[in-house]
Amino acid sequence: MTNFPSSNLVFLFICVYVFCLAIFPHHGAAGEMFKHVEFRIKEQMASGTLVGSIMKKAQLANEVSRSELSQLSFNIVDDRQFASLFSINSDNGDVHTTAMIDREAICLLRKECVFDFRVSVTSTQKFVGFVAVRIVIEDVNDNYPRFKNNPINLIIPESPNVNVEYKIEGATDPDSDELNSVRKYEMRSSYSGMFELKAEKKLDGSWDLSLLNLKPLNREVKDRYTLYVIAKDEGSPPLSGTATVNIEVTDINDNSPEFTDNLYEVPVPEEAAIGAVVGQVKATDLDVGANGNVSYRFSPAVSAQVRELFTIDATTGRIRVKSDLRYEAGRTFETIVSANDAGNPPRQSQAFLVLKIVDVGNTAPRVSVNPIPNTGGNVLSISEASRLRTVVAHVNVVDRDQGPNGIVDCRSISPQFKVRRFQGSGGFVVEIYKMLDRELSENINVTIECEDRGSPKLSARDWFIIKLLDANDNDPIFEKQMYRGNLTERNKRGDYVLTVKALDRDLGENASLRYSISMESTESSFMINSATGDITAGEEFDRETLSQFSFIVKAVDGGKRMGACSVIIDILDKNDNAPFFISSLEGQIAEKLPASSEVDTLRAEDKDEGINAEVSFALSDAAYNSPEHEVPFVVMPSGTIRTTMILDKEKQNRYTFPVEVKDKGSPSLTTTATVTIHVVDSNEHSPVFVFPSRGNDSVHLRSDTVPGTIVAVLKATDLDKGRNGRLKYYISNAGNNNLRNTFRVPNASSGELMLMKNLTTVLQSTSSNSWVIRLNVSVRDQGIPVLETTAVLKVHVTFVNAHMQGSGDSRSASRAYEDDLKYIIIACVVGGITVILSIIIVTIILCIRRPHRRRRTTRAPVVAGVQEQGDGRHFDKQLWHSVPVDDITPTDTEEKKLGTGTLRLNGVGEAGRGGEDSKPCNGGFSPNSDLIDPYSKKHAGPEPFHGDLWMHDYNSRGGGGVRGGGGGEIVRFPRGEKRRLEEVSIQRGSRVQGSSGRNPQSPMVLPNDR
Repeated sequence: MTNFPSSNLVFLFICVYVFCLAIFPHHGAAGEMFKHVEFRIKEQMASGTLVGSIMKKAQLANEVSRSELSQLSFNIVDDRQFASLFSINSDNGDVHTTAMIDREAICLLRKECVFDFRVSVTSTQKFVGFVAVRIVIEDVNDNYPRFKNNPINLIIPESPNVNVEYKIEGATDPDSDELNSVRKYEMRSSYSGMFELKAEKKLDGSWDLSLLNLKPLNREVKDRYTLYVIAKDEGSPPLSGTATVNIEVTDINDNSPEFTDNLYEVPVPEEAAIGAVVGQVKATDLDVGANGNVSYRFSPAVSAQVRELFTIDATTGRIRVKSDLRYEAGRTFETIVSANDAGNPPRQSQAFLVLKIVDVGNTAPRVSVNPIPNTGGNVLSISEASRLRTVVAHVNVVDRDQGPNGIVDCRSISPQFKVRRFQGSGGFVVEIYKMLDRELSENINVTIECEDRGSPKLSARDWFIIKLLDANDNDPIFEKQMYRGNLTERNKRGDYVLTVKALDRDLGENASLRYSISMESTESSFMINSATGDITAGEEFDRETLSQFSFIVKAVDGGKRMGACSVIIDILDKNDNAPFFISSLEGQIAEKLPASSEVDTLRAEDKDEGINAEVSFALSDAAYNSPEHEVPFVVMPSGTIRTTMILDKEKQNRYTFPVEVKDKGSPSLTTTATVTIHVVDSNEHSPVFVFPSRGNDSVHLRSDTVPGTIVAVLKATDLDKGRNGRLKYYISNAGNNNLRNTFRVPNASSGELMLMKNLTTVLQSTSSNSWVIRLNVSVRDQGIPVLETTAVLKVHVTFVNAHMQGSGDSRSASRAYEDDLKYIIIACVVGGITVILSIIIVTIILCIRRPHRRRRTTRAPVVAGVQEQGDGRHFDKQLWHSVPVDDITPTDTEEKKLGTGTLRLNGVGEAGRGGEDSKPCNGGFSPNSDLIDPYSKKHAGPEPFHGDLWMHDYNSRGGGGVRGGGGGEIVRFPRGEKRRLEEVSIQRGSRVQGSSGRNPQSPMVLPNDR
């Protein structure tokens, strides 16, 4: 068995002792007490009233010695609500009130109102014990009975029944004492024997109150009553409360309307206007509210004609004319009128109504228009695309007058329609007279007017509505004919660009538009929302590839009608391309030049545009970060490279440094490249002209020299070496503006001077009296700095006769042109007649030969002949033949150039120089040669040979062959000849060779008179 420590046993004993005191308070330990005392006090007592003495009530004198009695101390253990209502004297244990106590406020409606608390009793020597104190608050009759609702309003429907109970709410009394609460109810009323009050108390003390009607309630006799209900208690003194009861008797529908007469006779003149009041019926109802609201109507059994002619005002009972009565004269209409109240259920009474139509004179026609097809109303729906003469309505006319007064004519007030008499029916039809357009007017009021032929003429009108249904007769129209938008490159697919919008004046499906892009090539580039017209990007764009798109957008409605507009999309630039160098990155500069000398200018391009393409140059930061390799150059923003010091080739002959070029876009893009500068010897000698030079500065030309001929070779020397001695030649100026671009140096390094224009044409258009052309020429070396020398080259022009292509006239280039004018005119007339006769003869020959050609089975032989020149001067004879185009085969020695009109011969170059370059045909041969047509299709069969007439001159030399003249010039005959002249030898197949017997720059020209 485990032994517990003594301290634990003591603690356990104390806990058990305290627990026993709590459970069994009356059985404390020896020497301790626990007593109960109870005090009673009435409510509403003044503050400070003595409730009782705990010392006396608990008889503490019997519990303690006399010496301890005076030393006792009393204290409230739990003060909570007690402290606000009561206080205790700690020396003698007397309990007093601290406030006036209202039992109903503190305890509400509880039957008992008590306060329980404990008081500890101690002395200076020991703890004596506890006293349980209870204070009971006794009720006094200090509250009147009160009704919650005052006055009490009762709404009771009138009724023949009696002893019907109507509940009312009773009174309440906060006092809890049975005598002080409500004990009975009384009723006071001036209506003897009309009502009775029934009161019954329930188990919980509350009351059930009811009013009973002892007699029937009739609202029509009396509709309001006032009673008084009194609630009383039996306290001392007794108190009571009174409530006013207001009774309102409501109406029930227990009375029927009553007419003032059982029979109403009303005379009605036939000319009474529509809407005119012709009589009135009257009924009354003793009920009120809806039960007394009387409305009037014709009996359902009345004839339909009465309803067509008359109406009755449901509220006032007034009889009004509804239709024209002029056609009802002398007739009597009998009907029944009903008066109904609005009760539930409604009550009704009836009376007779007799309407007599009184005849007073002549009447106008009666018109009735009925749409076709009849839809049961006066609105007819037809398509706006209805055809002309379509019948839309029938017009029925009634006029019972005799003679002209009964003959009626009708017309349409609406211009889109026409009224036509319908034979056999006595009526008229309305038909479409003009094309209808819903977009102008959707609803058309068609008014028909009919007029008799009496005197005076009387007329009547009727109308109906035409509602036009939409037809797809309008194309979609875009708000703009051309839309323009923009999109920045490097966009995303689906980015919004712009919106196109079209309108269609049609309706429904006919106005439902679908948008599309018409160009197939653009469909992948852009997309369009078919419903909204929003155009979005279909791909990512690169402005440098394509900067603008244009396409057509179509809008198609539900009826397949279409409208279109143009769309232009500009692709805006984005700085997405770095600049790049386009100039050489290697240059040179002469040594010993002063600082700030210009070396070269760098050039760069950027594929972007605008500010994104603007570039600036600068030395790269790497050039500044290498102090051991100092760069003696500076790069200007414009790209110009300048020196920063005097350079010495022996010290360093080559410099390399990085240069960057950046654009001005945002963000800026940069490209870096390495520039190499070579330091070279200084350029000390200027070039010296060898030709032209003093005593050798002229060249002689014929006026018919062919453009493209090399007329001279410029020559100069330079004592410098390398690049400093490399020369290029230029024409500085050509003097007169008319001579500009007459000569050119095609290759600046070779110095060859080429004639570019026809001298005859150029010199005839100038006003100069001298036929010597002075050309300022120059030669420059390629050193640094560049040195230049100029000279003057004199070109002497000798005039000769020239054959002008296609004109047929001879023009003299001599100074005596005016003297020879008459001969020129004669030659022109003769030449013209000759050409016309030649064309006629050739045409006849071709027509004669055509059947013969069709019979040929083999190719025609070559026909050759010799042509004599027609004047007395010495000319070489010309050999020509006609050759079919199929037989002309370019060989190694003959090469025809199609489309440029040139002939190239081996061994015979320009002006017999033996070069390989092609030269234009003589005589102003146009580059748009007719040669291209025969070569573009195969020559076959009997068609006439269509070629151009060509001729070569030749001289006879030893050896028995026929050889071409040294000139080797080619002259084209007029197009009308359609023959080709070609150099041939006596023996077919011999080759054309050059001859030295002719001036190489003097072409042979055939005279006009062949």
